[in-house]
Amino acid sequence: MLIPKGEPRFQNLSTAYTDLPALLKTLKAEGFSGTVEVEFPGHQGTVFAASGEIINAEVRKGTDSKRLTGQEAMQDILNLSSQRDGIVHVYRMSSDRAAAVAGMLQSVILFKELSSDFIRVDRLIVKLREEKHNGFMEILTRDRKEMGVLLLQDGEIADLFASSETGICPVETKNIPIVLEHAVKQGILLNVYRNQGKSTVREHAAKETSAKETGEKETVVKEPPAKETPVKEVSMREPSAMEVPVRKKPAAGTNGGSKEVIPVLQDILSKVEKVADDESRKGTFSKEFKRSLIEKSGEYPFLDPFAGEFDYREGVIGFKGDAGKREFTKGVGECLRVTLDHLEDEFPKKKALPARLMLEIESLLEHHREGLKRLGVDTVLHSVFQ
Repeated sequence: MLIPKGEPRFQNLSTAYTDLPALLKTLKAEGFSGTVEVEFPGHQGTVFAASGEIINAEVRKGTDSKRLTGQEAMQDILNLSSQRDGIVHVYRMSSDRAAAVAGMLQSVILFKELSSDFIRVDRLIVKLREEKHNGFMEILTRDRKEMGVLLLQDGEIADLFASSETGICPVETKNIPIVLEHAVKQGILLNVYRNQGKSTVREHAAKETSAKETGEKETVVKEPPAKETPVKEVSMREPSAMEVPVRKKPAAGTNGGSKEVIPVLQDILSKVEKVADDESRKGTFSKEFKRSLIEKSGEYPFLDPFAGEFDYREGVIGFKGDAGKREFTKGVGECLRVTLDHLEDEFPKKKALPARLMLEIESLLEHHREGLKRLGVDTVLHSVFQ
């Protein structure tokens, strides 16, 4: 994950002559906002500060990037600070930006590797704006190289940081739409994260390892002072071209019947997923099925993964929406059929894979034949897979 940096203030300070606790104390007195990065062999730590207060910390250890955050990370950094083989860098940024960047450490991923080949990024941003999303989007090239990070506060674009040869630099607000459009034309992958809670930092106390010698007070990790954050108005070009699907109302008498058919569809999806992943690699089916959901969201808005009504992960269907059972069954069935087409295109050398999956589906339809007939949706699925 890219951690945005601010304007360099100090760089390449050796811990052989830099007292880190004293440096943090000085920065606190100045009301410093930004990051303090500390590099040791096999360790890389970052301390986040806003308006003079330490609000979070992160440590990455070893080649496997084992990650610590918060109190544990702060204590680890202070324990290492007495070693003589470390390098310290200090980067300045606004308090609002520092708090937003620190919030990235407490986040959960919502969507992984969404490709601009099959999603409209402008519509995704509109959806996140409507949901007043707090979090960020990690932007990757098609070969998964990090390009940048887009920060979102209450659904509005707050900042865009782009990766370059000189580091991670903020993009001027007026240039954000241009940079995003250029990236989309090249082709990108997006990882979408949501920050956990409005305030992502708990109050911690981390005792400094040199406290006995220096007599300094303990370092306290606190929340930044509460204040209103101005929202930057940034919108994609040609907003009129963004099409938001209109929710179709289920036919009379079918409202809410989708729950009855979910166990059957769930069993079919999970078993087909197992066969597909066994024949390719884990996560392949889930990725292609999500792609099909996006492609079919115009016809079946309740399946739009960005709408938050339908979800399929780890073999379980979750549905909070309202759709008739026939419409719901047809939508999921068509997405499964499109997924098979994607898998065939993705693995052209595995010529037996499509036939193997179709045999599995036919076997499952036969297994659930009586149940599907009782629910009145047997002809729906059979017509999809004819």
